[in-house]
Amino acid sequence: MSESDIKFIRNNYKTMTYSEIAKVLGRSAGSIKDKARKLGLNKVRVLTDNEKEFIKENYKTMKYKEIAEKLNISTDLLKSKMQKEMKLKRRITIPHHYTDEENEFIKNNYLNMKSKDIGKKFNTDANSIHNQLKKLGLARDSTWSGEKHPNYQGGIAFEPYDSNFHYKFKTLIKQRDGFLCQKCGMREEDSKTLFTKGLAVHHIDYNKKLTIKENCCSLCLRCNSEVNSNRKSWTLFFQSILSEKYGYKYEEGKIILNIDGGQDGKS
Repeated sequence: MSESDIKFIRNNYKTMTYSEIAKVLGRSAGSIKDKARKLGLNKVRVLTDNEKEFIKENYKTMKYKEIAEKLNISTDLLKSKMQKEMKLKRRITIPHHYTDEENEFIKNNYLNMKSKDIGKKFNTDANSIHNQLKKLGLARDSTWSGEKHPNYQGGIAFEPYDSNFHYKFKTLIKQRDGFLCQKCGMREEDSKTLFTKGLAVHHIDYNKKLTIKENCCSLCLRCNSEVNSNRKSWTLFFQSILSEKYGYKYEEGKIILNIDGGQDGKS
């Protein structure tokens, strides 16, 4: 990272999100957050009394995303503040009222689209779509599994991991990555708060039997789920991150091994 990039981060980390800085510098939000941490730039967002009052008045009737946008913070940070500082742990789901056009879209596409993707079109979540499918009398039976599913990858999800994928190796990978999700920058402790589990270790090329440091990175559970589609693109994405951060070598998606580098999680 150049000196001008570092200067930009120092000058703007308090007023811009990591994602916004990343777009300006042409980098990932995770790499910006990691660099800010190494520079000792602690991005602490303190809610004002007015902001807390706004949350209390609206969290039962507004969506998390809407509140977060109003306060110019991330949805994850909003949830964390509500749970840890404000003790607002009960969340009422905001119902989505489906139009005739939306119901028709669901009927025409529920067998070739995932509920999550349909939900995005209507600004709602997968659970809401599942419930609407039931109301419409629509069900995805066993024919929507296996090869019929949009994300089918030849059954590799059921393949076992190799013997190298053990606790010590996963811990070394997370230590190497600074205990940060390499996609969104979430910290391990925040992952435990939001998802009740720490970071996962992801096989970049989806080959569970290639457990080496050049093929693994740390992801939060949400990002680990999101990268199950468009696998070729995500493989290249994470390889570019590891190449930039740790100097690993790749060519057309293939790993060029450094024999002297070993196979532990150290860079």
